[in-house]
Formats: sequence, C-alpha cells, structure tokens
Amino acid sequence: MHKISVALLGSQYSPETDLDQLYGMIRAAGIDGIDFSLESNTFNAKNGYEDNFYKKDMDELKAIFTRFKDALDRNGLAVAQTHGPFPTYRFEAGQEAYNAYLVEATKKCIELTAFLGGKYAVVHPVH
Repeated sequence: MHKISVALLGSQYSPETDLDQLYGMIRAAGIDGIDFSLESNTFNAKNGYEDNFYKKDMDELKAIFTRFKDALDRNGLAVAQTHGPFPTYRFEAGQEAYNAYLVEATKKCIELTAFLGGKYAVVHPVH
C-alpha cells in the first residue's frame, strides 16, 4: 500500500532528464509511488520524442521504458497507476484515424503499465 503518491507530467520525461535525480528527490520527500503519465502530450516531439509515439511496436516501447523502470526500482518508487492517452475517442467527423490510433495506443499503455509494475491504468474514454 502506498502512503503518498505524486503525479508526474510533461517534460520531466524528456530523454535528457536525470531520472535518478528526479526520482531520488521524490523518494527523499517521503513519497513512495507515482502516477506515471503515458499520455500522448507527454511522449511527443515537444518533449524529445517523435509524434505518433505509440505507433512503435511493444519491443521498441519496452526498450524506451526500461530506463524509467530501472530508475524507479533503483530509487524505491512504485508505479501507483498510469494515465493513458486522452481522449481515446472523438465523436467529430473525420476523426477515424485518430480514434483507431488511440485505441491501439491505449492497449499498449495498459501493457506498459504492467511492464512498469503498475496495477492500474486510468483511461478516460471520450472527450
């Protein structure tokens, strides 16, 4: 059971981020779990990744996320939950490609949640 968890979003997931420093500070503050963002607005070109990040196959994604998993383990932090891409469906006309991409991305995020050691994946179904 986690005593205190914190959400991490955005640029702290950049490939240049010193994860041991980041996670070490979080752990030193008495926090033992994180809400790990797997949202599309986290893993995108703005934060040092290519857009359509979740078009990668699972082996490629796991290779990328091994860096996070290892740093979490080294620093004694658990993944309390993850947040998947949002929204996962748009009702507007012309959104079929987006909707299909996000369904597949969400499936991959659920698998990545387990890979990171998390038990819960938050999925916001529509917008």
